[in-house]
Amino acid sequence: MIQPFWSIRPRFHPHVFDSVPSTNTAAWELIDQGAPSGTAVLARSQNAGRGQWGRSWQSPPGGLYLSLALQPEVPAGCSSQLTLAGAWGIATSLGNLGLPVQVKWPNDIVFQGRKLGGILTETRVEKGQITAAVVGVGLNVSNPVPPTGITWLEAARKEPRPELQPALPTQVDCATPLAAGFAPDSLEQAAAVVLYGLLQGYLFWQTHGTAALLEVYRTRLVNLGQILVLDGHQWEVQGVTQTGNLWVKDMGSKVSTAVGIRELRPGEITLGYNS
Repeated sequence: MIQPFWSIRPRFHPHVFDSVPSTNTAAWELIDQGAPSGTAVLARSQNAGRGQWGRSWQSPPGGLYLSLALQPEVPAGCSSQLTLAGAWGIATSLGNLGLPVQVKWPNDIVFQGRKLGGILTETRVEKGQITAAVVGVGLNVSNPVPPTGITWLEAARKEPRPELQPALPTQVDCATPLAAGFAPDSLEQAAAVVLYGLLQGYLFWQTHGTAALLEVYRTRLVNLGQILVLDGHQWEVQGVTQTGNLWVKDMGSKVSTAVGIRELRPGEITLGYNS
């Protein structure tokens, strides 16, 4: 039996491309050719990148487009936990560098309500087990973004370390590092931060279990406490379930919490940005 990647000494196998249709697609092709768990695909641009629900992901040069191949050997029902662990791990990795980012349910990395990046997890299942998974990550670094997005470099300017404030430039391009260890001056450095974050998230999940993962994910959840209006009732976001559903509570319910609780599946509601 193949051991889960995060239960052994980590060893990444990087493949770097100038451009691919999709790093997830490239990772699956490498898996089909016998590539091992830990294979990482990094591209400077994608021409057919994809996000949740089949949406296209704009992937111009300057952004980080990375996919990590895994052989997790976990039950098929754990696919959402792969995403939750990865999102929390990346957010925590960025937070350790001084960038206070959060997670927008279920799979987006956000800063001050604007999208910094996202995760797309794809799996193959045999006999009820996930035998292979590809975790794709798109992270804005210095690429053009829409008004609802933000780049790592722009976020770093908004949250500078006090001791580095005098040294921060007023304008930044992709060739100007902000500060060592705070914002990357190459996509390779950004990739290292993301890969470390993914590994950190999966190790935490495997070591401490799903309940602990959901609790730490909740501490990064930007939607926590958000009020939603559903069927004429107001519901407050309480957290996320182990199946990856959003857990909400009816604010007007006077009965037991079990009756006043509802789960929302990904895609069942759109939370939006800057709301």
